[in-house]
Amino acid sequence: MGIGANAYTFAGATTYSNSGGGGNGGSGEGDNTFVPWERAVTDAKWPTLVIEAGVSQSLASLRNKMAWWFRASEHEVKIVLIMKVDQDARTIRLWKYTKDFPQTRNGATRTRAMPNLEPHLCQEIQIVPQPDNGGLAQYDVIGGPLHLEFALLLLRPADPARGEHDIEISAGELAGVAEFVFAG
Repeated sequence: MGIGANAYTFAGATTYSNSGGGGNGGSGEGDNTFVPWERAVTDAKWPTLVIEAGVSQSLASLRNKMAWWFRASEHEVKIVLIMKVDQDARTIRLWKYTKDFPQTRNGATRTRAMPNLEPHLCQEIQIVPQPDNGGLAQYDVIGGPLHLEFALLLLRPADPARGEHDIEISAGELAGVAEFVFAG
């Protein structure tokens, strides 16, 4: 991203709670979370990025968790990545959801209540094994690279003059994830 490690922290599998009503209560523990430094040192408790990974968990369960993060944080969580691992097929699927923004019509006034925000599926990536390469585990990436927006992670625009930019995790790096997950 072009920033130092002191601009953010990974909070790991930290438990976050919301006692709010309207179905937003409960607690969640992502498999990893990203918190910009400004939130880490203040009372703003929510991460901007949550990763939910599952092997034995159903995709429906992971999607329910994703929706909870957005609802419970009142969209303070900006990105949720779902990672579903299929050990038998040796595949990984990633879904990137972001908070959605209400759409307005040009010239429309805000006389009615704003619609509920719903998570928006921005990107889907599949990491699949290549046909047998003489025993070498190699993977194809469909839908990559993974793109994570600087502004959503750090809650401010990137400053290109300072070398700041979005994160792009290349197809090769994603294939390396599969090699690591399925090693051994």
